[in-house]
Amino acid sequence: MEKHSQRKRWKMNYPLYRDNLCPKMWHMDEDGYKLDQEVRKMLLKVATDFVKSLKQDHELNIKIHDLVIIGSVANYNWTDYSDIDLHIVVDFSDLEMTKDDAQTMFDAIKTSWNFKHDIKMKGHDVELYVQDIEHEAVSTAEYSVLNDKWIKEPVKQKPNFNKKLIKRKYKEYKNQINSLVKNKDEVKLKKLLEKLYKYRQAGLDKGGELSEENIVFKILRAMGHLDKLKDGINKIYDKKMSVKEIAIIPSGYKKEVLRVANSIYNYEMRTQSQIEQADLENILNLLSKRFNVNIDDVHHDIARALHNLRKK
Repeated sequence: MEKHSQRKRWKMNYPLYRDNLCPKMWHMDEDGYKLDQEVRKMLLKVATDFVKSLKQDHELNIKIHDLVIIGSVANYNWTDYSDIDLHIVVDFSDLEMTKDDAQTMFDAIKTSWNFKHDIKMKGHDVELYVQDIEHEAVSTAEYSVLNDKWIKEPVKQKPNFNKKLIKRKYKEYKNQINSLVKNKDEVKLKKLLEKLYKYRQAGLDKGGELSEENIVFKILRAMGHLDKLKDGINKIYDKKMSVKEIAIIPSGYKKEVLRVANSIYNYEMRTQSQIEQADLENILNLLSKRFNVNIDDVHHDIARALHNLRKK
């Protein structure tokens, strides 16, 4: 019990300012901190694969102007829970749409990508973003992976937090999560998750990484409450779908989903490329018509089956 209490107090002192950058990610040489070359190589590959998928799946040809790491993993307030926020910088004016529409589209695509791919480097999750070349990121440190140099070097600065506000908001959101998970309220759980991400983004837009909103969000994540919230949503959905499957879905559908998912997965492993989007849509439409299952449910079931296969 004593050890648990110490761990909890340690978390509530977040973010901790360290003497050095994360040693798994950064190495010191005569010119200062440089990104670990193995990490750099793999991040370049992740970005290249993402751009290839844009062309294959969405017929989007984009040029990478830069590849930038921002966030606490590039600063002295890193923790073991810090994500690698990898921003692919492109010129939205090259696209035949407004910049707002382009950002909305890329946000949807990257959300799907991050869901399908569980990528970790040196124990840190990789989160992919697409950013317009004219966007001015509010960040205390930025590193160009493409050019292997700092755009904005991290600086040790004494943070000035409203600790009472942070603790109050953390406790408020923690209690909300616990209550909604206990009551199995799927709608309110989803709304709260969306609210938390908007709450964090508002803080980033206003005050950057050191905003109270971002700190509250990171403490919730570090303490496992965000995972609890997401798990609560998934469990409710899975239970609902299981009941639906027994009551409505014809015999053989689940087996056919697994067979199709295995075929797609084996194709990806054999060719090292994703199946053409048009071919995938044809397969899913055939499944939908054959078993009289809603096409959105087919999409979800195949995506979940593929996600499980890729995790193995």
